[in-house]
Amino acid sequence: MDYQKEDYQKELFAQSTPYLQWLRAHEPVAGSDKNDTGKPLDVFPFSSCEDSVDDILGGPANKERIYLFAGKDGVIREDACARIVQVFSQQEQAMLVYADEDYYGTLAELYGIEEQEFGDKITSAFREPANGLYRGEPWFKPDFSPDTLEAFFYIGNLFAVRGQAIAEITDTFGTELSLCKLVRALSHKALERGGGKHGADFFVHIPEALYTNNRLSGKDTLDGFVPDAFANQDTVRIGGKRASLGKLSVIIPSKDNPKLLRRCVETFVSCAKDIDYELIVVDNGSSDENRMCIKSFLEEYGATYLYEQAKFNFSKMCNLGAKAADGDFLLFLNDDMEVAKAQQDGQWLHNMMRYAAMEHVGAVGIKLRYPDGNLIQHAGITNMGIGPAHKLGGMPDDGSLYHGHNLADYNMLAVTAACMMVSRDKFVRAGFFDEELAVAYNDVELCFRLYRMGLYNVQVNSAFLIHHESVSRGADTAPEKRERLLRERRRLYEKHAWAMTKTGGYDPFYSPNLVQWEKDAAYHVNYLYACEKPKPLKPLTEEGKRTLLKWFMQDNIRQHLERMNVRLADGYRKLTGENRQLFHIDQIVQEDGTVTVTGWHVLRGKDNAGLTKTLLIFGPAWKKYEAESAPKLRRDVEALFAQDRRTKNTALSGICLKFDADKLPKGPYSIGIVVERGGRRRFVHLKASFEI
Repeated sequence: MDYQKEDYQKELFAQSTPYLQWLRAHEPVAGSDKNDTGKPLDVFPFSSCEDSVDDILGGPANKERIYLFAGKDGVIREDACARIVQVFSQQEQAMLVYADEDYYGTLAELYGIEEQEFGDKITSAFREPANGLYRGEPWFKPDFSPDTLEAFFYIGNLFAVRGQAIAEITDTFGTELSLCKLVRALSHKALERGGGKHGADFFVHIPEALYTNNRLSGKDTLDGFVPDAFANQDTVRIGGKRASLGKLSVIIPSKDNPKLLRRCVETFVSCAKDIDYELIVVDNGSSDENRMCIKSFLEEYGATYLYEQAKFNFSKMCNLGAKAADGDFLLFLNDDMEVAKAQQDGQWLHNMMRYAAMEHVGAVGIKLRYPDGNLIQHAGITNMGIGPAHKLGGMPDDGSLYHGHNLADYNMLAVTAACMMVSRDKFVRAGFFDEELAVAYNDVELCFRLYRMGLYNVQVNSAFLIHHESVSRGADTAPEKRERLLRERRRLYEKHAWAMTKTGGYDPFYSPNLVQWEKDAAYHVNYLYACEKPKPLKPLTEEGKRTLLKWFMQDNIRQHLERMNVRLADGYRKLTGENRQLFHIDQIVQEDGTVTVTGWHVLRGKDNAGLTKTLLIFGPAWKKYEAESAPKLRRDVEALFAQDRRTKNTALSGICLKFDADKLPKGPYSIGIVVERGGRRRFVHLKASFEI
């Protein structure tokens, strides 16, 4: 049994340390630090992005050199210099090259596990020889993000700049400027040189952790953070704090929601006192009573009311409003939005207008919260392998979430049209909303087009609105709505084939090193364990059939005893060991032709380290299939049995099975599990069913 426990410990350690496993699978072997361009690569340490360029360089920059800036509190990976020089050699336009980074710490600090829980034989391979610590908390950065850079110095602790580029900036602004201002000035130059294209050719991102921080306590610090991107004139690229930028047209699609609409309009009007705006409400068929109510209170605000009975089509309603608008900016606003009391000064609206007015900016969104408490509903949309996904959804808006994604304004590939602003000119050039996307993904599709026009979409996280999500038309949970959702997603990627690859969704503002194929509100590393990979279903083996037949016989005896005497039946369960089989199926989800079964199973009173589990799937016409169930970490289940000394090693008791359902017969299915321990096999019916 020792080898079984050792294997259990190895797997437990692996599933407790996903980033360490990712490093082992993805990090290249350290290469030579040889300089193959013939240009010297100087390394200049710095303490903060506010350090003076003059103090760091100690004199004027040599235009022929490449300067590598590295934070003092960390270690550069052995092959980092070679990787950076290689990029400069291959990309002649590159002015600045930056890389990802991570942190040193103990297992307890990084992964919440204790060193003594695992033997040195398991942990030593992942420990850093130089300091006895481990790596974790990776900061997988986005590609060039000019507006994120204005919000904070996301470039981080390792980046290199051509001497020629430094000289161009210092010749204009002098060498007294800070490192942060130097890089921001280079960012402005990259946008200028882009000529309507993205500046990623000038600011090149290496998606590898080439630097490891020694100071884990500083993980949540946003170096150079500017809470309001337009509060400091040094960071403003247009106008003053309250400069007039033009007229705003607020377009609100609505139907049969007079109370919601009134709250939306009233809270908006209260914070827009010093803005030139118009209100346009587009109604696709409210009842006569609601229509009169809506028309009456909208007249109080001088709003335009467009009424036309029609099937709900969000895109068409927004387009109708846009065509009737005469503003310089368009704000698409759901009728279930509410301006929070904390945002009544209207600064959020001014900031959105300032972003939308910038030449390089496309759509502008804002952080949304659920009505009760401080849970985030929306903080930008990423394009993952599973499709467009709202990040940070359902997470408390506390502290700094993954390097300020809830605090700092970020460039994102897409933002939600629940509250989206775009200049009228850019909206017209983009071609309006796609009316074939009546309900879902219309905002994402528009943002995709704006991005392909060379524009950057911005997510404002320095303020928030309240979203009474889907109150207007309900959630997409009904089968017919689910089918429509899938159909519209297919259209999205048919129009934008570039946005989906074999390895996942293409999103320059979401690292490919982050989760692609799982719903993930946070920003977790993209490492799949065996239990998370799809498994092929195989016909039930002869051994499986014998096990199943034995269970049917035992089950018939149990049912017969129950009819005779309940106590006899309970005694029989103890005799057969059935009473020791504890399990729960959490959920069975069908999505895009894939069925995912999650839950857990524990053999009570036994050591669960040596268990082998096979899931059985029973289909129509007596079709029976099986697939091996790899162990999955379930700390919550482990906690359930923490006080049961006889039930051991339950941390890997999770069940997770993914399989392709497209080729399976349509009809009802149920699930069972065969548990093998010490050569003895038992079948457990999991009492869960689903339909394909």
